[in-house]
Amino acid sequence: MRTLWLVFRFELTRQILRRGYALITFGVPIAAIVIFFIIKALSGGEAEVSATRARGNLPPGVNIPGAGAISEDSPFAQARPMGFVDHSGLLGNVPTLIRFRSEEAALEALRNGDISAYYVIAADYLQTGRIEAFFERFNLGSMSDFAIRQALLSALLRQTDLSSQKLTLLQARTLEITPNAIGEITSQATENTNLLLAYVFATLLLFTAFTTSGYLLQSLTEERENRAVEVLLSSLRPRDLLFGKFLAMNALGLLQVLLWIGTAIFLFSQAAGISPDLSGIALRTDQIIVLIIYFVLGYLLFGSFYAIVGALTANLREGTQFSAVIVLPAMIPFYLAMTFINTPNEPLPVILSLIPITAPLAMTLRAAVTTVPLIEVLSSVVLLSLTIIACVWLAARLFRVNTLLSGRPPKLRDVLRLVRERA
Repeated sequence: MRTLWLVFRFELTRQILRRGYALITFGVPIAAIVIFFIIKALSGGEAEVSATRARGNLPPGVNIPGAGAISEDSPFAQARPMGFVDHSGLLGNVPTLIRFRSEEAALEALRNGDISAYYVIAADYLQTGRIEAFFERFNLGSMSDFAIRQALLSALLRQTDLSSQKLTLLQARTLEITPNAIGEITSQATENTNLLLAYVFATLLLFTAFTTSGYLLQSLTEERENRAVEVLLSSLRPRDLLFGKFLAMNALGLLQVLLWIGTAIFLFSQAAGISPDLSGIALRTDQIIVLIIYFVLGYLLFGSFYAIVGALTANLREGTQFSAVIVLPAMIPFYLAMTFINTPNEPLPVILSLIPITAPLAMTLRAAVTTVPLIEVLSSVVLLSLTIIACVWLAARLFRVNTLLSGRPPKLRDVLRLVRERA
């Protein structure tokens, strides 16, 4: 166990210090955050807030984060107007919004294409601060809550008695706006949202899993090519060497995913003030659980596959060629992504969700667009777990001293012999 821990720590440190890994893992999130705030600054957010203060519309000490982040001539501005239904009686006439007396009238206008979206301000808005947004179709950046923010801000400031409760609403980070789908007219919205979610998760899983598994393959073949493995095996067991590297690569992949997801959550939370559509991209608890399970199992599966390839090949070039046998079948669901999005519960997506090599990506795509039956999830997890155990066992069998020191890949009969031999 001590030698396994030493291998794990060494590989973790070495790979983190690799320029390529550091650039992708740390550089990409930093660049994304910098670019986001540059764009936000260029859009005039801070200048708009300062100008608003200069006009005396905001009292000292009151901050409205996001207010003015979208200027009225911003490219995010709507071609069609938006409306609102005010059950609180807080708002009067708003020049930039169309007022409706009832939600039914607003819905009818939305269906007829007279407006692109409408907001419903509940009667208890001053107590809850919640607003509902109803929109026609999903389109990143297609909606701006600038007008409703300014209308509510002006209405609250007109109140002569700014109670602590009203100040809290003014100082809130963002308006709490709940987006809602409108029946059949949001079929395009659902399709676009599902398409975005499916491709994001599929791409993230493919990129991170194969990148970190590739590091494992590279590490194994490099040590065989420069014969460093002969020195290593004089002081530790082959199994400790394999498992130490295997665990280190999976830890690196997890770190990469956590940083990327954390950055994405942060950017989406910042962008929520620009577009309610962004805040409307939400996952249910069961979806999150399924996605986490298959991310972990996918890493373990592809890592064990690459460990087998590393034990069977003598150099990185051969290992890369062998890895195509893993990559191509695993990407089949990605090629059929539209089938998963449009008909996630048809036989083909279900079958691919049960086949271990395609299950991580297939179930990720399905979970992003639908509620997968529990029996299918359990069956897939069991089959995938058994496959991972079998692959790890096979990799350990093949990762023998005589295989590592031979300098050439074993033939099929040698593989069968190594599998049958006792450890």
